[in-house]
Parts: sequence; structure tokens; C-alpha cells
Amino acid sequence: VQGVSLSLAEAVSRSAATSPGFSANPAAALFAQLSSLRQAMTEGAGRPQVHLLNGEHPLDFHLIPLLPESPEVSTLYFDSLSQALEYYYAHRDSSNRVRQKSADLDKTLRSILQKLYLKKQRLQEDRLEAENSEKYRLYGELLTANLHCIRPGDDTVTLTNYYDGAPLSIPLDKRLSPAKNAQSYFKKYGKAKTAVREKQLQLEETEEEILYIESVAEFLEAASLPEEVEALRAELAENGFIRKRKADAKAPRARSCPHEYRSPEGLRILAGRNNADNDHLTFRTAGPKDLWFHAKDLAGSHVILFTEGREPSADSLRAAASVAAFYSKGRSSENVPVDYTRVRCVKKPRGARPGRVTFTDHHTLYVTPSIDVSISHKGE
Repeated sequence: VQGVSLSLAEAVSRSAATSPGFSANPAAALFAQLSSLRQAMTEGAGRPQVHLLNGEHPLDFHLIPLLPESPEVSTLYFDSLSQALEYYYAHRDSSNRVRQKSADLDKTLRSILQKLYLKKQRLQEDRLEAENSEKYRLYGELLTANLHCIRPGDDTVTLTNYYDGAPLSIPLDKRLSPAKNAQSYFKKYGKAKTAVREKQLQLEETEEEILYIESVAEFLEAASLPEEVEALRAELAENGFIRKRKADAKAPRARSCPHEYRSPEGLRILAGRNNADNDHLTFRTAGPKDLWFHAKDLAGSHVILFTEGREPSADSLRAAASVAAFYSKGRSSENVPVDYTRVRCVKKPRGARPGRVTFTDHHTLYVTPSIDVSISHKGE
């Protein structure tokens, strides 16, 4: 057998393995599949197609399906094999350029996230230590109530805890008087209480930064064009995470160009390619009665289902939710929860980072991440 590639051999083997007579005679089953394939090619029954990873990156092309079914692999069909070849090689080269351009940015994002995770851990430890400051207040109270029992120069004193009646050993600073030791503990208690509030605020800010950088990392992983990588780089520079390059100052701001699909009933579905895209899509492109979708508690795209003034069908809702799940950190999972609400219920908190929103009156759908590129796939 000549002219059979590895991917085609694997596809034929998979088909043969599911045929009824495979276990009894594997060789005959394989020959039958090859004969069927040859006949289909001779009669022109094949359909030119390109298999895509995550709806963007070309994996392979042929006249028959080559890859096993997977939520991450979709198929784009063409009228001729020439069109399929042209699409495959053009977008494969684009994918290679994207990988080259994104390598340093991916490394930078990983470094930023590592530092933020460490900062979060330390803040949590500091907050926990500050929250355990009640002992300082107790030390101060007991020392104040028992000043006559403390001798100057002692480095510790054991007093009865009047809350539970148990003896309690309290460290002392020999350089301070008993009264000043009590005051010192009250000051520590006051500082710790202030520290709890400060550490909590810092922790919330750090968690916001982690969510933001994770979202940028998710968009970078899904990027299919060099322009998308540069848009993410510019976004990070504008938000102070990386330095601006001289070339960036002269480059024009990239216009919003979201992924576009169509629901089963023909309603338009748009998905943002980055956080700036998300904001533009939600607050400038969409109307108040359109529907907004986002994977629940996961970094990902804002997705808009344009309702055109009517109530969308359940199929359209699930289609938009599936797109939102696909363009999120839950892309490789199944049964991903996706929140959706009217655009008028989505708000931008003052001072929030790009892509960050709050929303109310939402519902949740559980869907498998998917995009139907055979219906529509624009924005390339």
C-alpha cells in the first residue's frame, strides 16, 4: 500500500477497529476500509476539509475525517481541495508566527503569575497572623489588672486568665515598666487590627490582578493571529505589567475584531479576543436587551447573543453558552457552567481592570465547550 500518510493510516485503523469483523480478521477489515476509501476517492465522494484545534489552529486536511471526535477539534469544509490547501497552509504559517511572537509574552505572564501567587500566599499568612491578635489585648488587660503582681525587670509573669481561670504565662520586656508592658501589648493589638484590614485589601487587589493576568494568559493561548498577540502586549503595557516598547507608541490601536458565529436560528454571536475587546463588545457594541454570556468563575471571553428584539430559542442560548465555554479556561472540560443575563444588567466597577464586570439577574447553563464553524466563522 503506497501513498498513505500516518494520519490517514490512523483514521483507517480507527474505522476498521469499529467494524463488525475486525476481531475475527483484522487484515480483512483494514483492506475493506482501504478499498472503500479508494472507491470514494475515485468517485469524487470526498469532501475537502481542514481540522482545527480550538477552532483556530490547522491540524490536518483531507477529503475524509482524519481525527477522532473531540470538543477541542472542529472541522471546516470547502468547495474544493485547492481552497482547503490554501486555507491550511496560510493559517498554519500564521499559527507558527503566533507561536514565535507569543513565546516571550507567555514566559512573562508565567513569571508575573508566579510572583502574584507567592504574594497572595504571604498576604494570607500575614492576615492570619494579624487575626490571631486577640492574645495581645488579653495580655494588656491582665497586666493592667495585676500591675502589683509584677516586679520590674522580670522577663515573664504568670497570671490567672479571668476568662477561663487557667494560668497564663505572659512575656515581658525587662526594659519597660509593668504599665508600659501593658501599653505595648495594647498598641500591638491596635496595629494588628489595622493590619487585618490592610492585608485584606491588599489580598483582594492581588486576587484581582491574578484573575486579570490569568485572563490575558487564556487569550494568549487562544490567539490565532500575530495582531492578537500584539494587542495583548499593548494591553499589558497600558496596565503597567510590562514596559512599553518604542514601536508600540507609533503603532495604531487595534480595532475590536471579535470571533463571530451564528446560532441555529441565525442570530449573531460575538466573542471577545482580549479584555479590551470584551469591554468594547459589552459596553459599546451590544444593546441593553441583548444577552451577555461568560463562563462561571473562569477567565474567558465576553460573549454576546444579539437577540434582534425577540426571545431567542433554547438552542440559541445553548449555542452562545457553548461558545462562551469554549473561549474560557474551561475549554477542555465538560459540562461547564455558563452565566448569562441581559446586557443592561452588566456593570463596569469604577477603576476596574479591562474585562472586569459585575452582573445581576443571571441564569446558568451547563454546556460542553463547542463552536460550530460550519455555520459561520468570521473575523479571520
